[in-house]
Amino acid sequence: MINKNFPISSVQKFSPQFFIFVGIGFGVFYWVIASAVDAWYFYEYTFFTQLFAPQADKLIMRLTVLLLFGFFSIVVQRFTQKLYEADIALLRTNEELEQRVESRTLELQMLNTELKNEIRERIRAEEQSHQSLRELKTAMANVKTLEGLLPMCAWCKKIRDESGDWNQLESYLSKHAEVDVSHGICPECSTKVREQFSKKS
Repeated sequence: MINKNFPISSVQKFSPQFFIFVGIGFGVFYWVIASAVDAWYFYEYTFFTQLFAPQADKLIMRLTVLLLFGFFSIVVQRFTQKLYEADIALLRTNEELEQRVESRTLELQMLNTELKNEIRERIRAEEQSHQSLRELKTAMANVKTLEGLLPMCAWCKKIRDESGDWNQLESYLSKHAEVDVSHGICPECSTKVREQFSKKS
């Protein structure tokens, strides 16, 4: 499909045979004018005699001029044909280039869109990773662990801290492990307490 908006040489307005017909027409026109001049200006025979049966020398001259016009028209016709073909080739090359540019532009737009989506996904994943890391750091900062040996009283079960003070087990755990201790009674102790109360009573 040739782009009609592309500038085309003006010779393409005429068919290649047009110039041959023009050349032959000029030759015939010269023949008629020469016959008329010889008949009416030089009074050599009649116009129709000069037109259809001229003398040998004039016939040769007129044929020579007619052949020159024909040869010139053929040269012009071939030149215009080459020019026409060159214009068509240029139009097709221009259209192919436009199609390639359009195709490449679409490919680049698709690649650009994919790249933007990939960048957004990576940014989102990186933000999620940073958020998880912050949450992990926060959790690690809030976690306290007890390590090593705890010096505990064998009788009252108090625990000695770093400063040498003896603390109740509940208080020590609250300070060092951030746990709250709730009090209850196990079934075994409950049985023992009941037995003691029953003995006293």
